[in-house]
Amino acid sequence: MVIPVIGGAMLLQMIELLELGVADAQIQVLLMGFISSALSGYFALKYLIIILKKSGFYLFAYYCWVVGLLSLGLFW
Repeated sequence: MVIPVIGGAMLLQMIELLELGVADAQIQVLLMGFISSALSGYFALKYLIIILKKSGFYLFAYYCWVVGLLSLGLFW
C-alpha cells in the first residue's frame, strides 16, 4: 500500500530536480539508488515472512530485543 506513495514522492522530487537543472547523470544515480533499495527491501521482507512462517515469532522477538538494545546503547 505504501509503494504508490513512495513512487509518487520520488516522481515529484525528480521533477523538482529537473526544474533546478540537476544533471542527468545525478538523476540516474538517484534512480539506481531507489531501485536497489526497493529490491533489497522486497527481498528482506520476503525472507522475514519465510522465517516467520517456519519458526513463528520467537526468533523475530529475539531480533527485536537485540536491535532495540543495540540502538539504545548506541544512540542514547
